[in-house]
Amino acid sequence: MTRRQDERERSEAQGDVKDRFGYQYITVSPCLHVLEIIELHEDTVKIKYDNAVGVILKGVLIDFKENIAEDELFVFARDYFDDGKYWNAVSLFDAFIRFFDESEYYAEALYYHGLSYEALARHLNSPDSIPGVLFNEHYNICYYSGKSYMTILEDYAESMYASKAAYCLFNIFRTSNQPWR
Repeated sequence: MTRRQDERERSEAQGDVKDRFGYQYITVSPCLHVLEIIELHEDTVKIKYDNAVGVILKGVLIDFKENIAEDELFVFARDYFDDGKYWNAVSLFDAFIRFFDESEYYAEALYYHGLSYEALARHLNSPDSIPGVLFNEHYNICYYSGKSYMTILEDYAESMYASKAAYCLFNIFRTSNQPWR
């Protein structure tokens, strides 16, 4: 049993996770939100999020109860990464890692999650705008520690992403421990 599976079982035993896929959806937008569905209509969905109720189109949701949700979420996250929209990629990879930890794409998602954080850290190291400063403070990514890469090495050492993760960690260590720092 991996460390991640052990943590999930412990949280389920404590009642933190009641129904992982019951009435939980994710919007495919620049921000990640897990929503509660109140009513289903033909083309729209009535949702509840933080005590606010609203109506949105079904097309902007990924239903976690559908079999294809895992693939859709991964593809959307990779598309954002490939397009250089790292803020969006981080949000979607966060959701993927949180909800689909048994996926065959999990190691790859961790790898691209780490690359997204590294890209954000490079661009936001010296932010020139208030939103950039706030984002940097919220996620504390002026320097990325490589947590996703460590998870790959600990839990997926036999995957094809392990050597890539080790190389990324080496570079993070090398650049953060330069003699003039």
